[in-house]
Amino acid sequence: MHPILLKLGPITITSYGALLALAFLSAVGLARHVTRRSLTTSVPLQDAALVDWAGWSVAGGLLGGRFLYILLNWELYARQPLEMLAVWHGGLVWYGGFLGGLLATGWYLKAHGYGVLRGLDQVIPFVALGHAVGRVGCFLNGCCSGKPTWAWCGVWMPGSAQPVMPTQVLES
Repeated sequence: MHPILLKLGPITITSYGALLALAFLSAVGLARHVTRRSLTTSVPLQDAALVDWAGWSVAGGLLGGRFLYILLNWELYARQPLEMLAVWHGGLVWYGGFLGGLLATGWYLKAHGYGVLRGLDQVIPFVALGHAVGRVGCFLNGCCSGKPTWAWCGVWMPGSAQPVMPTQVLES
């Protein structure tokens, strides 16, 4: 695994962070491209609204992912509450992020008078693309792997006693 892509003095660029950024940029960029080129009259979110939605969705995703991680590791955070803010130490749960992003998306669409289901129809394919790219970041980070296996597709992860199922790659 390659959790660190690059170190430039005090700046560390992680593979997970870089792939999350790539996931966001590619999903929003492709959504904007498709909306501009072929869906201009049939979708609720046009260019600027699409970018606004993406910002709210990411914010909701980060908050949801962090909130669920804190809940799942409450013993640590009850003893050291300031660690709740230390996101640079890691700690996001993807399904918390998905739920937070979905709630933020629903709020954004409702607050701006868009139909929630029509708006979701427009953005979900690009959310799926972003998720797939982000899961490759999980693989490079060496986290979120599956159960131990001796199957042909098993991968040796750091600290594992035997190969594990590469669920990140399979999900991607």
